[in-house]
Amino acid sequence: MKTSILTALSILALVGCAQKTGVDRAAAAAQSMDELKKLAGDCNTQIDKTIASLNALNTVKSGDPKPAFATFTTELSNAQSLAASVKSTSDSMRAGGRSFFAEWEKQIETIKDAELKAKAKARADERSKEYAKIEQSMDTARGKWTSFNASLEDLKGYLQNDLNAKGIESVSGKIKQANLDSVDLKNSINVISAQLDKVSAELSPTAPPPAPEKK
Repeated sequence: MKTSILTALSILALVGCAQKTGVDRAAAAAQSMDELKKLAGDCNTQIDKTIASLNALNTVKSGDPKPAFATFTTELSNAQSLAASVKSTSDSMRAGGRSFFAEWEKQIETIKDAELKAKAKARADERSKEYAKIEQSMDTARGKWTSFNASLEDLKGYLQNDLNAKGIESVSGKIKQANLDSVDLKNSINVISAQLDKVSAELSPTAPPPAPEKK
């Protein structure tokens, strides 16, 4: 995980800085999006693990619930650590992306041919709007994560003081809601992944040309 994050941050540092050509910057931006998409997939996997551990705790009707509670606590901590890493990476990508588009705008101004300049500006504006949609989706997912995490922290705090069959049974409704919230959160993350795929493919120098529009 640390390697992926460091790789993404290293790539982002190149965007708008060390890379000398627009093609290089576009390739670096596309690769940084691919790195973030991988982290998004890791998030969904960890959300599943965390919910599975909570559901396992919810099935304890007799015996010692402490091992199941310890597993839930560990998985929640892992989810929180991963979320912090994703926040750092997405914030860096956000800053790197804005730098990328600012540099693109500067290069457009150097184009003398009016027709080519207009086409370049239209392309840059289109990509910029798509990138802005990614930022909006990241903000949405971040808000849903904050709410989801708070509810799990509340459950952990409650059960720490009432860790027995009756105490677990008393929060079964909250656990059911957490399951529903996890699906909503993962759907938000999937939206980001799809958007990253689209923009990354369009920025990549090796991407195939778009299919011609049907008339």
